[in-house]
Amino acid sequence: MRYLISIIVSLSIISRTFLACSAPIAEGKEKFLGNVISFSVSSDFSDYWNQVTPENFGKWGNVEFIRDSMFWTPLKNAYEFAQKNGYIFKQHTFIWGQQEPPWIAKLSAEEQKEEIEEYIRLYAENFPNTDFADVLNEPLHTPPSYKEAIGGAGSSGWDWVIWAFEKARQYLPNTRLLINEYDIVNSSKNTARYLEIINLLKERDLIDGIGVQSHCFTLQGTNTQVVKSNLDKLAATGLPLYCSEFDLQGDDQLQRSRYWQYFPIFWEHPAVKGVTIWGYRYKRTWIETTWLKDSSGAERPALIWLRDYVTTGERGVDSLPYYTRKIITHENCNYLQINSDKPLILELFRINGARVRSLSVNDHTRVPLSPLIPSNGIYVFRANSKDAIRLIFTGCRP
Repeated sequence: MRYLISIIVSLSIISRTFLACSAPIAEGKEKFLGNVISFSVSSDFSDYWNQVTPENFGKWGNVEFIRDSMFWTPLKNAYEFAQKNGYIFKQHTFIWGQQEPPWIAKLSAEEQKEEIEEYIRLYAENFPNTDFADVLNEPLHTPPSYKEAIGGAGSSGWDWVIWAFEKARQYLPNTRLLINEYDIVNSSKNTARYLEIINLLKERDLIDGIGVQSHCFTLQGTNTQVVKSNLDKLAATGLPLYCSEFDLQGDDQLQRSRYWQYFPIFWEHPAVKGVTIWGYRYKRTWIETTWLKDSSGAERPALIWLRDYVTTGERGVDSLPYYTRKIITHENCNYLQINSDKPLILELFRINGARVRSLSVNDHTRVPLSPLIPSNGIYVFRANSKDAIRLIFTGCRP
């Protein structure tokens, strides 16, 4: 049997590891764990994710930047990849004031209404098997410039929103329709405003789920009980929730700690049916340091923790000292030899922080791998000593 054991001593600087992956992290789970695809599909996407959101190329302003000239190629790449692999595909988004075609403001109200309906219709014709669709993005913060053309406030206060969902339901009757917004899970006031819209749509059977953006600027520094409380308020509608845009910043240690702190709130909430992380490749994320792989392509600690947590359900501890060296044992190896200049206690952890066991060692201690290591995986040793120590770990050779 072959083990990969990562060793830590004191507060060292991390040396990252490459892991051989073959299936999405949440494969076989009741909830999906997805990510975004931009212009093309990354070769390692299926090693991690089983849900697809087109990051920018499903937005009207990118598809029809020039009037009546539809640029579907990147959206088609993401859609066909999801279809081929059996992954959930979510369209993002039909209406968003931040990215609308530059020519729309010059049209009459009637023409504006015709154009947005045409976009929804053409999308449905090209991508009929869409699983989910964000009909509206950020209606509280960035409504479209043409909202008066599609109903304005009207008698409900949100007639333009109702019109948009009616059209989406008309052209995509088998797609689950969602609304999406930011600054919700960190704000009771915004949650209440959001629920006003959601309940209007629910009364008309126009909405199938609620999207909550959960970017770093929303979560970092927010009390976790506030996040859970606002999720509970949304869940009281009876509609499923989707964490639609999740990311967290930080150096390796801080990002891992933040994932440990916030991600389980969503993953363990019974109403949350899926989480979409907003990018993972180095320098390919919207916000600096939110990527989950480094410049060499190696997984950062947050991603290693994420896989272990989703796979095992064990959250572990908040943080561990970083490890500096690794030992790869060979098939005929059944022990590690540990040379220490002082007697000490070594603690063994899984990479997610879950403590496995501890052992006492002296100089030239030979430690059997079985039953020390319970199964294949990445493990971390921590030296429990008040004094400065020097450890040398020797893996046997084939």
